[in-house]
Amino acid sequence: MAEQWMTYAEAATALGVGVQAVQKRARRNNWSKRIDNETGKAKVLIDPEALGVRAGTTSSHVPAKETSVPVQSEEDQQRLRELELGNATLTAKLEATEGMVTELRGRIEELREDQKESREVIAGLLKVLEAERQPPRSWWSSLFGGGGR
Repeated sequence: MAEQWMTYAEAATALGVGVQAVQKRARRNNWSKRIDNETGKAKVLIDPEALGVRAGTTSSHVPAKETSVPVQSEEDQQRLRELELGNATLTAKLEATEGMVTELRGRIEELREDQKESREVIAGLLKVLEAERQPPRSWWSSLFGGGGR
């Protein structure tokens, strides 16, 4: 498998780890990063083979076993198909929701980092303003132009 661009959530799912673990690994290993123009989500360039991607991983909430149910009648077969379809639909929705939650957690972490950086910048600017601020002139100096500070 060649290198491919994946969102943090996709990479986390493929690797079987959390989004934060993928973000830290991406920073540590200097993975290329870009923002997708269509979705606005950050994507990283990874090599799944080098990272040991496990083929066939599934959600931790969905059991990966096949069950065999003896079907008695046509009505039972139809009901079984409906239930299997409903199960597949719910499984897909669950995986999509887990992906969104993972992406949102990653975005929250990015926003927290941005907020921390912004607060540091603001604190630095406040220190500069305090250092440059001159004490106000006394009312006497303002009225009579004296240098009585």
